[in-house]
Amino acid sequence: MERRNAAWRRIAPVANPSNPNAHAVSPRVKSQANKTGVRLWALEVQGTVTCADFDASTHWLALGFEDGHVQLIDASGHVLWDVNVGQPLRQVRVLPVKKRVAALDEYSYLTGYDFSGRRMFRDDFGGVWSSVEVKNGFFYLWGWKAETLKVDGSGRIRKRLALPPPRRVVRAVPKQDRFWIVHNQISLGLYTAQGVNLWMVNCPAAIDLDRDRPSEIAVSDAGDALAICCFDKGVYIFDGEARSLRHINLDRTVNHIDVSGDGEYLLLSDPFQNVYLADREARVVWQAKLDSPIDALFVDRKGDRVLVLEERGVLACYKFVKATEARTDYLELTSFSEVSDKKEIWKQKVPPSVAHGDPVLKLSGDGKRFLLGGRKEFRLCDAEGRELATKSFLTGMDHAALSHSGDRAFFYSANELSVVDIKSRKESQIGFYHYPLKAVGIDPAGKSFMTYDASGWVSFYSGSGKKKGSRDFNLSIRAILLNQRLGYAVLHTSPAVVVLLELKTLKARRIRLNAPLRAWALDDSGLYLGGGDGGCHRFNLEGERDWKFVLPEAVTDIDVLPRFVVFRGEQSAAFVFEKIGYQPEACAQHHARSVFTQHRDDILELVPVRDTVSCYKAFANELVWKMSLGSSVKALAASPGTNRMVVLDAKHCHYHQLITEAAQLEDRSSYLEF
Repeated sequence: MERRNAAWRRIAPVANPSNPNAHAVSPRVKSQANKTGVRLWALEVQGTVTCADFDASTHWLALGFEDGHVQLIDASGHVLWDVNVGQPLRQVRVLPVKKRVAALDEYSYLTGYDFSGRRMFRDDFGGVWSSVEVKNGFFYLWGWKAETLKVDGSGRIRKRLALPPPRRVVRAVPKQDRFWIVHNQISLGLYTAQGVNLWMVNCPAAIDLDRDRPSEIAVSDAGDALAICCFDKGVYIFDGEARSLRHINLDRTVNHIDVSGDGEYLLLSDPFQNVYLADREARVVWQAKLDSPIDALFVDRKGDRVLVLEERGVLACYKFVKATEARTDYLELTSFSEVSDKKEIWKQKVPPSVAHGDPVLKLSGDGKRFLLGGRKEFRLCDAEGRELATKSFLTGMDHAALSHSGDRAFFYSANELSVVDIKSRKESQIGFYHYPLKAVGIDPAGKSFMTYDASGWVSFYSGSGKKKGSRDFNLSIRAILLNQRLGYAVLHTSPAVVVLLELKTLKARRIRLNAPLRAWALDDSGLYLGGGDGGCHRFNLEGERDWKFVLPEAVTDIDVLPRFVVFRGEQSAAFVFEKIGYQPEACAQHHARSVFTQHRDDILELVPVRDTVSCYKAFANELVWKMSLGSSVKALAASPGTNRMVVLDAKHCHYHQLITEAAQLEDRSSYLEF
């Protein structure tokens, strides 16, 4: 890194620079205010991307494809919509002020969409266009020989600009009435919208204007930083305010660049899969080496967020965590200590009967309600510790479940099944006295459930307990997975065989493993199966296998998190998969009773041992915090992605926030001003 920093050079203000090394100063040392990059999300992009545009304020991204598709992706990495223009795309632009996305295709047609994906206009405006720019709520169409048009969000021409030719590249300055124009391989100038020249300058290295491999050119919001990538000659940055020039010359060729909106940061990459972020003082403040070469990269207005598109089709977003936002470095604790990252919201005493034996503890998917108790006595509480409902049974209930929203609770044994609706206070009880229950599958949302009894029949029920129908599948069923929203159920029949059942058509697909099934899970991304031989499998809803990996030991459990899936071994091994299908990352689990959850991009392992609970970062194996409860831990539950945990010990029930959210200074609203 020091060798690369030594290649940076700063050039004094000149009108027509010809020798970039004539006024070089001593090289800058590495920045002491380095940024810590945390990957927020990753998305697998299908197809050949030909163009992209990243809005530096909203963090929304538009992608254009070779087959004519246009996609809009929000700040969380979700594809909001996908439409097809019908022709290969040359340029896409996001206009957040008017909530518009414009796509320029190979036939010079400009198509405008609103943020819902509805087409607003499509026109060629009577010209052959090279590109489209955005500025002050308008689109600016320009061509090498055609005039420059100012077009509003409805596709109406508002003005014709007299920008001087030849125009090989035009870049609009968003916050000023200015345009940068590259006239040829050497000359470029800064102009007003009326065509008045403010600065004419020559680039010390030739600008590649070839269509197959053009030099990338990016501009800041104020026009004070126009960066031109000259490949093996480095990057030249023209300051339109100070009329000065800076030169960045890495030891390796620079192939992609972008400038932050405030002009303080430059993002660049080389052909060797490295990405660098440099500040205005020519210091590298962040760098990363990716798994494949880079196709495109973007930086936001203040240099706080970066998007990188790799050649293998992975689009990743990185955020730079500041010291005031969250702690990123944690001390390894060797004794019981209080650490500011965890926060106890409340704790309260519970009757000895609730914590007796092996109690049940279930937390709803949103982390706002939880169920605790066991056998004959259960209680449901909310996030404030208030008791919402209690339920007692004359005979013991072996199993209990809570819906994702916490509105319904399910209790069942071999002879009875009870459904309690928390809002309406209604209860439905179903008896299986003649033919005991063998298997029960409950929809995560609580909208339905399935039962399989000793008579060999499978019965379907609504979430309130109303029977919808029965069917004999002529199968010996051991367990059932059900997801009403997906419209699928999974039946575990023989030891190594599961049946994927489509509920609407009752079409079944048989899946056979090489070893007995030990763990399974079902969600939108597919069906996950773990075998006794350590096999980790994912199948799509058509019954086709997406991938298979082998854990060194038998799989005993599968934890499905918002972005990840954790396959856990019977001892200490674990595999972490991203749902979009990356290579697994191995990690070590500290205890068989551990609970995995996700907080932002970190996977946290909560480890209950005797009277303590410890929290580790799974990837780095770092101890985040460790606390003592005073009595032995009976049960622990955490809701994936909600930053909440419930712990039941022999005397108390504890409700915790796992990682304290740092208060933003501009968001302070509940403090008195003294």
